[in-house]
Amino acid sequence: MNLTPIDELSAVLDRWVAAAEALQVAAPRIAAVRAQHTTASSGDTAVDHTADVLHDAGHRADRKPGRGAS
Repeated sequence: MNLTPIDELSAVLDRWVAAAEALQVAAPRIAAVRAQHTTASSGDTAVDHTADVLHDAGHRADRKPGRGAS
């Protein structure tokens, strides 16, 4: 569990809001790509890969220098 110190809470929430807003802006592009693509090798849809990319990007953004991966 990662407990954010109360004095950093505002900055953490601001980052979450910015990420949510960026995702909303990108939603039409994501939907268009999703509708057009499936991976040939596994048959997975782009939805699966979009979720993986967003998940991985979130973990990278949360890392601070000197901290291990979560």
